[in-house]
Amino acid sequence: MCRLLETICLKNGVPQHLAYHEARMARAGAKVALLPILENNHTTGLVKCRVIYTLEGIETIEFQAYTPLPPRTLQIVEAPHLAYPLKYADRSAIEALASQKGVAEDVLITRNGYLTDTSYCNVAFWNGAEWLTPEIPLLEGTARARLIVAGKLKPAPLHILDLPTQFSLRIFNAMLDFEEGYTATTHVL
Repeated sequence: MCRLLETICLKNGVPQHLAYHEARMARAGAKVALLPILENNHTTGLVKCRVIYTLEGIETIEFQAYTPLPPRTLQIVEAPHLAYPLKYADRSAIEALASQKGVAEDVLITRNGYLTDTSYCNVAFWNGAEWLTPEIPLLEGTARARLIVAGKLKPAPLHILDLPTQFSLRIFNAMLDFEEGYTATTHVL
């Protein structure tokens, strides 16, 4: 049985962007309405809600106070055969890549030289005119989907050779808001 994961941001008890999480769950084949489950959670501040589910239903829901600690340095790691089309609860393949970070705080994963994601975040690059995000990420994150729909990000094929032409790298996910401007630098060893 495949166990899947959704990480949902709660701000003072209010679940953020549930429609995007439910859409990703539906793409996996699960039909779950999250609002009735999360609307009376009585949390305060910034909270990370982890929902582990299967196609049969929700297994567990965990709430944890959250303090953003975005990585500031990234080690580029090549993973040509890694596929992560659904957000699996088992992250062992990604954790194996993250263990190759060396002195960096996280990894920037490439497939055949094309940029994808970090171990926890989608990425975007400012080229002086617009924010570009990898055309084929490892995981189509909910924040990424929302930003594309809003016209703030444009998917593009981004190769490791493009890195010197990009002016800024921004990392984001459901818990790290794109507008907060979390940036990182890459190390190429």
